[in-house]
Amino acid sequence: MPTTVNVVAFTAGIILIAYSAIGKGITIQKVVVPSLDRGARVSLFVFGLLLLLTGVLLNEGPGVTSRNEASFHNPIYRGERLDICRYLGVGCGQEAANAWCVLNGFSFAKTFDVEVDIGRTKTLGKDELCIDKKCSAFGNIVCVK
Repeated sequence: MPTTVNVVAFTAGIILIAYSAIGKGITIQKVVVPSLDRGARVSLFVFGLLLLLTGVLLNEGPGVTSRNEASFHNPIYRGERLDICRYLGVGCGQEAANAWCVLNGFSFAKTFDVEVDIGRTKTLGKDELCIDKKCSAFGNIVCVK
C-alpha cells in the first residue's frame, strides 16, 4: 500500500512540475502565486520531478495479479522487512503470511517466498525487531480475497 510519504511526494512532485511549467503568476480566490524567473522554473521542475519519482519508486504496494489476488514483493511492516514469524520464533511461515494478508484486507496467503539472513526484520504480532544476521523475511506473499 502506498504510504503517506509516497502520496505526499507524488502529489508535491506533480504540483511543482505544473507550477514550473506555468511560470506566470496566478491568483486563485485570495491566494496569489508569484511569477517565476527561468532559473526558478527549472529548479522547481527538477525538484518536482525528483519528488514524483520518489513517490512512484518507493511504492511498496501490492502488485495485482487478478481481481481476487495481490502479490506483495518484499513486504514492509512499520518501516522494516516483514519477519517470517508472527512473533519471534513462533507462528512462522503460513501463520505470519496469513496475518499479513488479513491486515491488508485479504482472507489468506496462497503462496509465499522466504529470504534468509536478512539481518533486520519486524514481526506482526508484537512489533518485535529481529536484529540478528540470521533473521528471515518474506520475499513475496500472494494474498487471496
